[in-house]
Amino acid sequence: MTRPAKWRASFAASILTYVVLPQPAAADPGSYYETPGTSYFNPSDRRPLDGSYRSGYGPVNWNGLYGGVHGGWAGGQSSTAGAFGQSIDTSGSLGGLHGGYNYQSGSLVTGLEADASWTGVDGSEPISSGRNLSISTDWLSSLRMRLGYATGNWLLYGTAGVALAGVDTALTGPNGGSLDSDTLTGYAVGLGAELALTQSISARVEALHYGMSHETMQTWRGTVDMDLDLTTVRGGLSIKLN
Repeated sequence: MTRPAKWRASFAASILTYVVLPQPAAADPGSYYETPGTSYFNPSDRRPLDGSYRSGYGPVNWNGLYGGVHGGWAGGQSSTAGAFGQSIDTSGSLGGLHGGYNYQSGSLVTGLEADASWTGVDGSEPISSGRNLSISTDWLSSLRMRLGYATGNWLLYGTAGVALAGVDTALTGPNGGSLDSDTLTGYAVGLGAELALTQSISARVEALHYGMSHETMQTWRGTVDMDLDLTTVRGGLSIKLN
């Protein structure tokens, strides 16, 4: 066989092999971007050749220890009974720290969180001619369980636990005044939403309601029983520590 004939035969065999033999199926560019039941960051955050995630991206993982800061507003009412009865509206700003631990199983996230807030929540009302009652909440703290549902980059959760509040009561009048400081105990319940900005940083907004039990305070007019109800709305940032 002449050289041109051999070349033509070789070329024909190559074409026949390509047509007859099965070819690998084209990869679906979205097939490795999402698995049923899981949520990921944007597919552009994955490497195009093997589908692996670029550094700092991937499925949102809420597991682990975290800490952060928060700030917001609080408002509510304090009621007194005993030597005198009075309802006082209180409101003001707050800011503080929080920290906790999350455990994630599928879309379910459970955790424990502690927080402490310094507040400027206060209010006052006249109780009789020339006499005034002032109540201020200096700090709030709570230890709460969290139960949440993770979807996409979001964590939606409810929370409940025990709470403490530092409260000052001042009674002033023509005959002088008195100041009593006490720690009230009670509960805190609320709802919140947290958004993962990266694998390590998240932003949150939450509303908490504090209900404080009756506390007996001493004033120059006699014994006064007081309770406190506050609702806080606050935003914050958290950083994963592991």
